[in-house]
This record gives sequence, C-alpha cells and structure tokens, in this order.
Amino acid sequence: MISLISGTLWVLLPPSMLFLFLLVLPVNQQIRSGINRTLTRVFLFPVLGNVSLITFIIGLLSVFFAAEIFSLQALEKIRPLSNATAETLDRFNIKLFRTQRNFWISVLLLVFWVLLSLLLRMSKALEARGTRIDELTDA
Repeated sequence: MISLISGTLWVLLPPSMLFLFLLVLPVNQQIRSGINRTLTRVFLFPVLGNVSLITFIIGLLSVFFAAEIFSLQALEKIRPLSNATAETLDRFNIKLFRTQRNFWISVLLLVFWVLLSLLLRMSKALEARGTRIDELTDA
C-alpha cells in the first residue's frame, strides 16, 4: 500500500508544477486565455457525478497525506531500544527517513494542487466577469 502511495505521489508532482508554471508564465493575453481555458476544461470537468477532476485529485492526496501521518505516528511508537544493534537502528532510521520524505512530498503536492485549484477557479471567475488578469495587475 505504501509503495502505491509513494508511486502516485511521484507521478502527480511534475504535472502540478508544470501547470502552476503555465498559469503564472508572463505571456500575452491570447496565449494566457488559451492556457486558462484548456486547464479549466480539463480539471474542472465533472468526473464522478458533480465532483471535478481536480477535487478528486485533492481528495486522493488528502487520503495519502492522512496515510503518511498514520505511518509516521506508527514509527514514532516503535522506536528501537537504546541497546539495539547498529543494524536495527539503521533499518529503523532508513524506514523513518522514507516515511518523513513521503510525508513532506504529500504536503507539497497537496499545497500545489490546492493552489492550482484556487488559481483555476479564480481565472474562471475573472473570465466570466470579463475582467482580464492584466487589468488587475496594471492598476
């Protein structure tokens, strides 16, 4: 189960960084409008009933984040004794390092996807009102 979670986390990291980069890229209005429309159509498309794709991804990442918290708490409870062998301490420290790494990756991904969701919804609302993002920054 944990390898499935860490594999999914590594798969979802590059797209979120790329999409955030595309949204904040300083390009002309026509290209920005095309990027916004494309990302809005893809991620705000309802997948499960009325749940959009980006909401589904955020929910999935929230479950993974909770799983990493539980595994980190479980490792904290089973700390090896002070008279444990060096090999046992090394194994424990390696497992603790992996769990902490996956925890921080899941936090980073959750923040990236929530930020992407907020930016997409904000750009969709601005586009519906007919306000360009450039007009907000020029004022």
